[in-house]
Amino acid sequence: MSHPASQAMPILAVAATLGFKVTGRKARCFNGAAHQGGIDENPSLVFQTDVNRFKCYSCGAKGDAIDLVRGALGVSFPEAVQRLEGMAGRSPRFGPTTSAVAALAAPTSRPPTSCALDVYRRLHELSFRPTKDSPAGAYLMYRGIDPELAAQHHVAEVCAPSSVGEQLMREFGGPALQAAGLISQQNSYLFAGRQLLFFHFDGGRPRFVTARDITGQSSCKEMSLAGVRAPVPYLVEMLHTRPDRVLVCEGCIDTLSAVQLGYAAVGVAGVAGFRDDWFPMFRGIGQVTVLFDNDDAGRRQGAELRAKFRMQGIQADAKFPAHGKDINDLLLSLNPEIQHER
Repeated sequence: MSHPASQAMPILAVAATLGFKVTGRKARCFNGAAHQGGIDENPSLVFQTDVNRFKCYSCGAKGDAIDLVRGALGVSFPEAVQRLEGMAGRSPRFGPTTSAVAALAAPTSRPPTSCALDVYRRLHELSFRPTKDSPAGAYLMYRGIDPELAAQHHVAEVCAPSSVGEQLMREFGGPALQAAGLISQQNSYLFAGRQLLFFHFDGGRPRFVTARDITGQSSCKEMSLAGVRAPVPYLVEMLHTRPDRVLVCEGCIDTLSAVQLGYAAVGVAGVAGFRDDWFPMFRGIGQVTVLFDNDDAGRRQGAELRAKFRMQGIQADAKFPAHGKDINDLLLSLNPEIQHER
């Protein structure tokens, strides 16, 4: 028996909200990796409005509205159900209201406020440039990255993260830190114990920040802000120079690894972290190469993002390191003197 949420609204309305460009009852399939060339060139996805389902007559993907949300957004079954229920609102039989459509289309996190930007600016002031003799600098060298190059690309370090959190709390208060996404569900400073910071700069000021554990004691190596979306990719300034080619890498370490190897690169948190309003930033770039991890998830997500670029009329391909898991492994393989363990 299908879940009630799958019948909450017409599947064509779900498709429209998800951003599918529907002609009649057809659209390009979301499962680009299963199609030749990584994209459904001839729209093969058909919406079966009589049974509120879909089927791709090329790759075989099929299902109900829940499956469509899961496939298009890469979310779990419970999250897909939650989004559909939020979109359907209180009128499941008569289609979504305006507010209901907005509920599904809305991002799962909020953009940073002006108050949050002040917090990021202050956090940047309280940090310092990593050096070869500092803990974060030593970690970067361990990953094959020159600390000076990293510092030039908005990488910073703090000696006592918990003390920095306490100072931010004294200066700005809990609500401001909450707006900045720097407080956890337990109301503690989110980046406590994390000395390495990656600031997303744009327009000469920090707009977002992520942190990384360099001790190996945390199961979550790289941490993003809670409930706040990155307004720009990491190293977005690379796009402002309109290079002939730019790499889109998975995470900040891989992005810096690409820069260390001489490439223009920007960083995103996988295909799920790439926002649709970022596509215009890439117009005028000669070639976009998506370079995600060389594993099942990375290959799938890389193909999906490549397909999305192409659907926007932007020349793009997807590649993966021939050896190792990611481009950082490639960087390290070129310097055998570095003893590297994950």
